[in-house]
Amino acid sequence: MRCQDAERLILESGGLGPEERSKLDTHLARCARCLDFREFWRALQGRVSFTAPAGAPSGLAERVRRAAHAELHSGLAGEAWWAPADARPEVPGFVWAALAAITILTLGFLIPGVQDFVENQKLTLGTGLVLVLILQNTLTLFFAPVVLRRRRYLQGG
Repeated sequence: MRCQDAERLILESGGLGPEERSKLDTHLARCARCLDFREFWRALQGRVSFTAPAGAPSGLAERVRRAAHAELHSGLAGEAWWAPADARPEVPGFVWAALAAITILTLGFLIPGVQDFVENQKLTLGTGLVLVLILQNTLTLFFAPVVLRRRRYLQGG
């Protein structure tokens, strides 16, 4: 047995089988270096097992709680959906106007397109375009908050 194998077995000595145990004992009887390593390992395990676990400094939880509370109220944590109405970013008027125009256009094209689809059971170009427009509007509404926050961030607010 090589010394490297013996050291590995010493480190795993809790789960050794009888054959491995006898090989290790035979090697330890001939190798003083590995015997010293085993004694060192046992002494180290004894010291570690009697060492009390390190505790957190007193008041740490309270200091962390206060720091988090201060950060939430200072606005550094970013905007949240539950923020008061006056703390939320105001939606610019052009966004509302664009939303109204897109909604009216969508309804103007959707209603005849759906009627045509129900009557003919065919997906025409007009109906397909309306569905693409609806998908586009959905994605726009989904990403609008991201764009608004990025705009506000770039303006330094």
